[in-house]
Amino acid sequence: MGGRIVAVGAALILLTCPAWAQVSSTPLDFHLRVEWEAGQTRDGSPTVSGYVYNGRGIPADNVRLQVEALDVAGQVVGKTLLYLNRPIPAFDRAYFTTRGPTGATYRFTLLSVDWRAPGPSAFRFIRPWTGIH
Repeated sequence: MGGRIVAVGAALILLTCPAWAQVSSTPLDFHLRVEWEAGQTRDGSPTVSGYVYNGRGIPADNVRLQVEALDVAGQVVGKTLLYLNRPIPAFDRAYFTTRGPTGATYRFTLLSVDWRAPGPSAFRFIRPWTGIH
């Protein structure tokens, strides 16, 4: 019985601590997902960094994300926009880091993406899906 109380107490302590070492994988749509980790700069400013993964066979370009900081109740306490200024190759990933508001966790929303068309034209884009998820 004593072991259960200790385990429950430890779980409650972990649930109430900030999630600065948390790594999460968030699907954005059928082909894109984000793997992120919350942290902070040397001066204590909150950051969110990680990778956007492209699971599609064509490059993703002009990826715009909304990053929302959520409190422990799941309410939005702040948000920022994140623009990846480089394409994500097919079946590859792109690194990002951004400063943002402090939150217990974060939610990512895909605002827009341009899918680069296969073929000889490197400047032709397809927009099969653009919108707020």
